[in-house]
Amino acid sequence: MKNSLIIIILGVYSLLGCKKKTEHVIELNLKIKNHMNLTGNYGMYGKKVIVYEYNKKKQWEREITSGLTDNKGEFSYRIPAPALSNSNNKNIIYKFSCERAQISLGNGSSNPLGMWGAIELNRPASDELKKDEVTNVLITYADLIRMGVVFVNSNCFDQNDRIRYRFKYMHVKEGWSNWQTHYGCAPFSFAEFTYNDSILYEYEVERNGVINTFQMKRYTYDYIMPDTLYY
Repeated sequence: MKNSLIIIILGVYSLLGCKKKTEHVIELNLKIKNHMNLTGNYGMYGKKVIVYEYNKKKQWEREITSGLTDNKGEFSYRIPAPALSNSNNKNIIYKFSCERAQISLGNGSSNPLGMWGAIELNRPASDELKKDEVTNVLITYADLIRMGVVFVNSNCFDQNDRIRYRFKYMHVKEGWSNWQTHYGCAPFSFAEFTYNDSILYEYEVERNGVINTFQMKRYTYDYIMPDTLYY
């Protein structure tokens, strides 16, 4: 009888010890798009995405995987997560990040403003990946360009013609630029490092003592093939 009781107890312990642990998964579906091209399947290719494990108690992290977005701007990854009820892993969480790289000019030096090659305009408030859930993420970026515009006086009266202009970016920066003034009939140009965006120009043109004020919405163009604004 005593031996039978021992066998029963050992059997129960054996069953408990062999109980299958709950399997969890973490799945990330991420898409990065240029904020100027949100429609269709167009995405931003070659942006690096990192998935990493973070221990909240010990405050350490390690990279689990990384990769580049494809030609649709997409990155997907599915991993088994620790059973969070396990006392050894209850402090483990998973996160993601999108790496940014500073651009270089043609001579290999950093650009003079130390600006990032792209900036995030919109992303989720949290970068944590929940267990047993599919995390769908859309991040919008703006790429760094050297914006250029050429101003052309298409109806010149004389060398006293005057244009005074300023502009503001609609998304990537706040506020108006300083006023700039130019006289005469010859075209002139303006260029600066910025992020691709739509721009609102406000300009005041004076010819033969008559002043007219205009506003015009344009888009950023690279200085190699600049936008042309006729006034």
